[in-house]
Amino acid sequence: MIETREELDRAREECRRMVTRYAAASGAAGAIPLPGVDLALDAFSIARLLTRINERFGVTEAEVAGMDAGLRGILLGAMTGTGSAFIGKRLGPSLVRRVVERTASRMLKRSAAKLVPVAGMAAAAGASFAATRALGLAHVDACYQAVARVQDARHK
Repeated sequence: MIETREELDRAREECRRMVTRYAAASGAAGAIPLPGVDLALDAFSIARLLTRINERFGVTEAEVAGMDAGLRGILLGAMTGTGSAFIGKRLGPSLVRRVVERTASRMLKRSAAKLVPVAGMAAAAGASFAATRALGLAHVDACYQAVARVQDARHK
């Protein structure tokens, strides 16, 4: 886990840039004119993005399991407070389904928009970018807050 606030701030900035890159790739996939193709790509991409964010903040499943019980309790409490169900989890098929279900309505509308030539594809690409970016940034903020709480507890 990240030890200093400076390193934590660096991790947040790196992850925000990573989110933007993943969102841009998701937007490009959203422009593929075949309905449904982007849904599969988004599910994989989002799962990978959240996993990489967890790795950067040092809150993977293995790292959380290896924590002191008191610090793990603080981290788990912070997760509840931030609303993130993805900290310290291995993002396997069942959790990927949860990610997709969270944004399914938007994703289906985006996919259906592709049936309208050009304008629909542009709208789908924009929606894909926005959904991936929003989910990614929310997870970055949740990880930041959770790790900051653990750091604060360590320094008391």
